[in-house]
Amino acid sequence: MNYKSTTKAFFAAMALSWSAFAMTADAQVLQRNPMPAWPTVSNSAQATTLKSMIDPAANQVWWGNYTHGNKRSGLGVKKAETYDIAIQVTPDNPIVVGKKIQAVRFYLRDKSGLKDVKIWLSKTLPANVANAEVVKSLNVADLDGGDGSQEEIGKVNDVKLDAPYEVTNEGVYVGLTFTVTSTSTNGLQFPIVTGEGKGIKGSIFLRTSVTVKNWADFKDEDFGLIPTQVLVEGTFTANAAQPKDFGTLSTTVGKSKEFELSIVNAGSAGITDFDYTVTTDGTVGAEKHVKLAKPYNVFGGTTNVSITLDPETTTGAKEKVITITKVNGAANGASTKTAKGQLVVLSKELPRTVLVEEFTGTGCPWCPRGMVGMAKMAKTFGEKFAGVALHNYNETTDPMSIKYDNSLTFDGAPNCRLNRGPGMDPYYGTGEDIADDFRKELTMLPYVGITLTGVYDQATEKVTAEATIEPLVSGNFKLAYVLTADGLTGDENAWKQANNYAQFEQNRLPDDMKPYGKGGEFGQTRFKGVFDDVAIASSFSGAAVDLPALTENNIVTNSYTLALPTKQPLRKAIDVKKMHVIAFLLDTKGKVVNAVKAPVKDVLGVNGVIASENIKEVARYTIDGRRINEPQAGINIVKMSDGTTVKVLVK
Repeated sequence: MNYKSTTKAFFAAMALSWSAFAMTADAQVLQRNPMPAWPTVSNSAQATTLKSMIDPAANQVWWGNYTHGNKRSGLGVKKAETYDIAIQVTPDNPIVVGKKIQAVRFYLRDKSGLKDVKIWLSKTLPANVANAEVVKSLNVADLDGGDGSQEEIGKVNDVKLDAPYEVTNEGVYVGLTFTVTSTSTNGLQFPIVTGEGKGIKGSIFLRTSVTVKNWADFKDEDFGLIPTQVLVEGTFTANAAQPKDFGTLSTTVGKSKEFELSIVNAGSAGITDFDYTVTTDGTVGAEKHVKLAKPYNVFGGTTNVSITLDPETTTGAKEKVITITKVNGAANGASTKTAKGQLVVLSKELPRTVLVEEFTGTGCPWCPRGMVGMAKMAKTFGEKFAGVALHNYNETTDPMSIKYDNSLTFDGAPNCRLNRGPGMDPYYGTGEDIADDFRKELTMLPYVGITLTGVYDQATEKVTAEATIEPLVSGNFKLAYVLTADGLTGDENAWKQANNYAQFEQNRLPDDMKPYGKGGEFGQTRFKGVFDDVAIASSFSGAAVDLPALTENNIVTNSYTLALPTKQPLRKAIDVKKMHVIAFLLDTKGKVVNAVKAPVKDVLGVNGVIASENIKEVARYTIDGRRINEPQAGINIVKMSDGTTVKVLVK
């Protein structure tokens, strides 16, 4: 058993989705099943055997975002309500569009408290399921339900449609509806069966009759994906592979670039090997061959394959087009054979720091795992980690809440974004470990370098941050500053952190989460927290940072003043010796190009250096190393005749 996978499925009770529907921060909405169903049960009419699964004919395939046999978990609102669940066959689906759906496959848990089970098909998400194009009511007694094991939640049911449904180029939603009449069991509290995965278009649409009243797309949440499949009939291409666009990559002159190319298997024969070409700025390169370590046979599924781009001799952005020409030695039969991207070639490698902005709060009961995840990244990656904990989940009661960037959104808590990329769990990331996502982000070479200093003026209670920016490319960027503090705590109840993990025995939790379980050091439903990486001020709440257009190899300096917060008890909790300043650059798409973190130094504001008769000032420099003849506003580095250097803040 994969312990990480098991603990993720059953202990990562999930975030609240604010973007899809309105709710209060403490509203109980969709949650992953927090505990396995012990003992495992089955309430099928035939407990020892499943109802017959439909074997596809020669001209049929089962298609879906989930493959039968993969791990499954539970999801629900823990209330007796009607659930509507759907997947979408998107209009651009090359496998299903133009074919006929003959049957639907779905999964049920405890059917003892279910009624009005229906499957349906509709070109739009229906306001009323009864008005869908195809609706088939099912006899609960004829269905299989129950849990096979911790990782096999729910039992499979294959139901043939009364008539084939032809899928047009509009696509179709395939849905399952049922009403829960009791919440007496775990299977009825979390009745939605989900498979592992997220971020797949059309993979999970949900609503309930009371709690989640409107249809919502949860593909980017950590809820999993709906395991519904459709039995599709038609003529299928045997050998077909469709590559996906790969965005922006970076490397240096003379160095090849290896990356993971995502490929959809659009052929019934699967993918054993393939051939491809790379076109660079319109010039087609030589055909290359790739043999997969293991054949990939999931029809309609996506696999990642390592691809290497040849070294470039000049700097700049190179437009790349990858074309899969052959699959299994035959001509590629996919409707789309190309994927586009960009390779930015740099003159040198620059230091890389990853910005991690975490959405959290003292009132969030699942956020202790976010605290653990942030601490793990800090310990593992050191100066390459620039953490910003945003305590805005329960902003009216959390003493650490501040105003921040209104353009930055999160789909619940705990959640985080790495360099303003997609939201993810701050403990598990997109898979089993947030550190894996962090390492992947580190592989992207920055094309702008940043160095940073921060100086605290006791008289004004302000921090002057000064950034030196070294661009390897020309372009327009935005610069932002954040002041963070470690070790924040207090004796008031407002500083206590909610903790749902206190209900779990420690042996059911990962090692680094055990202190938060029953009997652990922090194993109370609310414990006195000590908080690190907390955002206490930022440039988003002040005047805009004035940054001119950057030109290649032209170094620019910028300074910004951040005032410490005045509200209590936050100000009281801040130790100026435990403050850091973070600076980061945003490109025109809002993605973080690079970041840097520096400790704040406590330096008195002076206009010069007082030297003794024997020790004199011999040289003076700006923070970016330019020599100056007299004091200049900002941070000056002064070299003394005895060989020492002094940093001074010139007002």
